[in-house]
Order: sequence, then structure tokens, then C-alpha cells
Amino acid sequence: MLALFAGGTASAARQTDNLAFVDPAKTQTAVDQGSAALAAVLSYDYRKLDESIQLAKEKGTDAYVGQHTELINTLRPVATKQKQSATTKVVGTGVRELRADTAKLVIFYDQTVTRGDTNRTAKVGLTAVVDLRLVGELWKLDNMNSFGS
Repeated sequence: MLALFAGGTASAARQTDNLAFVDPAKTQTAVDQGSAALAAVLSYDYRKLDESIQLAKEKGTDAYVGQHTELINTLRPVATKQKQSATTKVVGTGVRELRADTAKLVIFYDQTVTRGDTNRTAKVGLTAVVDLRLVGELWKLDNMNSFGS
């Protein structure tokens, strides 16, 4: 009986380590800043792709900047040829984990991509698991894995 009680206490302690359950203000700040940062860096214009990388430097850690730069450089030839622009809008965010200086969010977003060469637009719903790191007073993007919805 004592072992069960001790195990239950340890489990409860681990759960309360997740500040998302006990600090609504910090949770909301992480959600607001992380969602805004993701929407900003995933919106782009083919004529300003280098500005997208610069924006990632403002909104992300060095680890994320490397990830975003790779994404933009992969996208660049097609985006330039098709004269693409994209607008990203966050439609929902959930907090999987919040610690003192890290957070893991699940973000649902819509991305609308317009091809200037054909004047066509397509909209897709996507989901991303986003790791944030608290740097000073700002939650910065640290890693992102995106999935089609």
C-alpha cells in the first residue's frame, strides 16, 4: 500500500512540474508569442525570402534559424519560379508541456499559398509541434515539425 501511495505522489509531482497546469499567465504568454512567431515566419513572399530568414533570427533560436533557413532554401527555386506568396493564420493552439524556460505547443494553422504565375490560390490546414525556448522575456521558436491535416 505504501508503494502505491509513493508512486502516486511521484506521478502527481511530475504532473505539477508542467506549469501549463498551474500558471495560466505564463501559459497564455507562451501560446500568444509562439503562435504569432510561427504565423510570421511561415508567411512569405518570393521576392523577400531573405527577409523571412531575418525574421526567423528575430523570432527563433539559432537552432530554429538553421531549420528555417534550410526550409526557405529548399522552397526558393519553386517559390521564385511560381512567384509564390503565403499567408499563415493560426487557428488553434494547445500546450503539451510548459517548463520554466521551455514549452511544447501543438499549433493548428491554415496556410494560403498564391501562385503569381497562374493567379491561383490554394489553402491547406496543417499541424505543427513547436518547441519554444524562453530567451529573456520572449518565447522563441526552437524547433518545428509540421504535418498535413
